[in-house]
Order: sequence, then C-alpha cells, then structure tokens
Amino acid sequence: MKWFIMTLTAVILIIFILAPLDGSEAELSSVRVGNMEYKVEIADSYDERTAGLMHRPLLEEDHGMLFVFPNEDYHPFWMRNTLIPLDIIFISADLRVVDTVSLRPCVETCEAYVPKEKALFVLEVNSGSGIAKEENVVIG
Repeated sequence: MKWFIMTLTAVILIIFILAPLDGSEAELSSVRVGNMEYKVEIADSYDERTAGLMHRPLLEEDHGMLFVFPNEDYHPFWMRNTLIPLDIIFISADLRVVDTVSLRPCVETCEAYVPKEKALFVLEVNSGSGIAKEENVVIG
C-alpha cells in the first residue's frame, strides 16, 4: 500500500510539473510556409476558434495559431480583444495560401475581415511575416 501511495504521489507531481503554467492544454504542431516554420497551437473546436489569440500580450516570433474548420468556407476574422498585430493567412483544403491580411488590434469598432476565397485553415502569426498568396503550406 505504501508503494502505491508513493507511486501515485510521484505521478501527480509529474503531471503538475509538465502541465502548462497558464492552465491551457494547447496541442502544438508545426506549419511551414515558404522558408519559415511556425510552432502552432491548434484551434479545432468552436470554443478554441472563438477565443483564438485574444487577451495575449505577446506571441513568440516563430509561433502562431492554426484554426482548423470543419468545412472550407469564407470564415471571417476580427481582432476583438486581441492585443497584438497579426497576419492572418487563409489556407485552402489543397494547402495553398488563398488570401492574407495584416490586422491591428481594434479599440472600439471591430470589423470582420472576410477572405476573397474559401479556406479550410487559417494561420495567425505576428504581423510582418511576409507570407504571400499562392505559397504552399505544409502542416504537421
């Protein structure tokens, strides 16, 4: 019994040590666009896509968030409660950049940006990425 309690205690400590400090359980993956590779959090549920990068004071240079939608469509994006300027890259089902936009945090009125073509994925990274339309994307 003593062995069981010690083992259980060790497992619980390991879980707390390895858990993210901010309480998130972000799944990390990678996305390559052109010659740049980003470590990305995956936002594939409705709640994760709705929250996005809101309320975050910074985003590391080679990091971002990849939004995964259930269908290819004209998914609008806005900067409500977003504190950092972002490049928003719309990616088709065939992994091609179909639209990009650089957006700054909005103060009062937050207008949604609707892409010019349908997208299945959307990548958000720091503004000034230089990612252009028609670039190929590798996810994973």
